[in-house]
Amino acid sequence: MAESAYLKDELGPVLAKGLAAVAVARPQDPVEYLGLWLLHHLQKKEAKAAEIERAKVLESEREEWAAARAVREKQATAVIQREWRSHVSALNEAQRREAELKEAFAAIEEIADEKFPEEAPAEGDKTPQEAQTEADRLAAAAAYGKSTLYIAELDKSVISQFKLIPGTNHSAVTTLRCVMYLMGMRPKQVDSWDKIRTLIKPYPFSVFIKQFQPCGNPLERKRKITRVRRLLTTVHDDAVKDAGTALYAVFAWLQALTQYREARDEHIKAKRAAGKEVEEELDEEEEAEDEEKDADEEVVKAAELEAKRQAELEAAEEAAAAEGDDAAEE
Repeated sequence: MAESAYLKDELGPVLAKGLAAVAVARPQDPVEYLGLWLLHHLQKKEAKAAEIERAKVLESEREEWAAARAVREKQATAVIQREWRSHVSALNEAQRREAELKEAFAAIEEIADEKFPEEAPAEGDKTPQEAQTEADRLAAAAAYGKSTLYIAELDKSVISQFKLIPGTNHSAVTTLRCVMYLMGMRPKQVDSWDKIRTLIKPYPFSVFIKQFQPCGNPLERKRKITRVRRLLTTVHDDAVKDAGTALYAVFAWLQALTQYREARDEHIKAKRAAGKEVEEELDEEEEAEDEEKDADEEVVKAAELEAKRQAELEAAEEAAAAEGDDAAEE
């Protein structure tokens, strides 16, 4: 009975289907046909079992992938949130420093005229040119003295923020390039924003701008100031203001020191023209100026090309991001 039940349960349905197929086909060799039919049936059964097994494996892999993706998304979300909090914190800190700096500058503005009053020219026998250049020199000296008060408020933490200025702001980059020239850098050392940013060291930068004396006698210093004065003509006030109060203070300081040096030299020339002895030495650099001018023109062109390259790079990145968004929507 057990054998009969086993055969009935296991072979009965299959043999019934096979015999039905033989009856329909009526082959010349029904035994061979039935054997081939059973073999084909077995292959189909094994293929179906394999398909079910593959489906189970795929489902298991999908679940593992989904779990791993959930972990990655959670980690990415944590990183994004952490970076966002860091960005917001840095932005708030920058805004706080900017507000403190503006407050300090407002306080300086109230005492600047008192601390560096514009002196009246000394009485004496002077030519009109000599009197005018002396008045200009005294006015420029007072303006330069006032600019140093603002510079004194720039600490290392403020100067370190200069590295975050976008390279596409040509006026801001040129302002920092001018400081690098005064610090002794050559044109090729500062012909791109990446090079300038690398050279910005907060402590040396801070010490230098606070100790620099524009009216020293060495010819090399005069050459640097002449180059700076020439490059400042390419700088736009509004663009520097966009980079922050601190950098604008540096820009105003550069303007003041170049004007002071120029006014001082013009006054010396006027005194000499009047036949008077002059204790200060006047740097003679007419031949050197042509060479420096050529070098400066190359630097300006390089800076413009760098700004153009940065703008094109940002435009390409924005276009790529837009294409990615469109693809994601599709």
